Amino acid sequence: MNNKKPLLILFPFAGGNSLSYREMLEPLQTVYEVVTPELPGREALSNTPLIDDINTLVDYLFMKVIKPLELDRQYIFYGHSMGALLAYLLANKIKQENLPHPTHLIVSGRNAPCFRRSKFIHHLPSTEFWDSLKNMGGIPDEFLEYQELKDYFEPIIKNDFKLVENYNYTIAQYSLDVPMTVIYGDQEDMTKESVYAWQQENKQPINFIEMQGNHFFIFDHMPVLTNYLTSIVK
Repeated sequence: MNNKKPLLILFPFAGGNSLSYREMLEPLQTVYEVVTPELPGREALSNTPLIDDINTLVDYLFMKVIKPLELDRQYIFYGHSMGALLAYLLANKIKQENLPHPTHLIVSGRNAPCFRRSKFIHHLPSTEFWDSLKNMGGIPDEFLEYQELKDYFEPIIKNDFKLVENYNYTIAQYSLDVPMTVIYGDQEDMTKESVYAWQQENKQPINFIEMQGNHFFIFDHMPVLTNYLTSIVK
């Protein structure tokens, strides 16, 4: 009998790191063994070069994070925005490699992969770039007052937006066949059509959940999101 806790792997949004979901960790750890992968170029891996191609980053995460895990138990992927795309692409790679698939895939703050972004910001001059980020929400006004912080994080965040904005969708050879939830904010800059198009990526019916808020609505609904993540364990 396997008495190990189920795994929950959390993938960060653009500019995020292994601490991006720290407000959720304590309640989640009562149910899960939580894995928060660190991406190259930040925190403990700050001396490692950034990866500016999404497929290369997916291969990196597969080799460094997924393969070393013991997937002999339930495991769940959750990612917001860029993290949603990483979770989806990793789920596809796992299927291609004939490994046990996730028992649930949860994505938020991201339209379906087949919808190309209409707005690109990774190439913008610094002032315009930060203005665009501020309009998305999620960045405290106090942060924007510290130029040293902005200078440190700007290349990281721009790199992550480059990853997402240069992503070229290709139809997966085999669509996913896993329980899946898509969560989105009612004030995000994307249409419901682009959100509900996630269904074409999965054979199973997807659970769509709308919450109030802009792109970083998750920070306004942390208890609700945490409760949902803990409720889906079988």
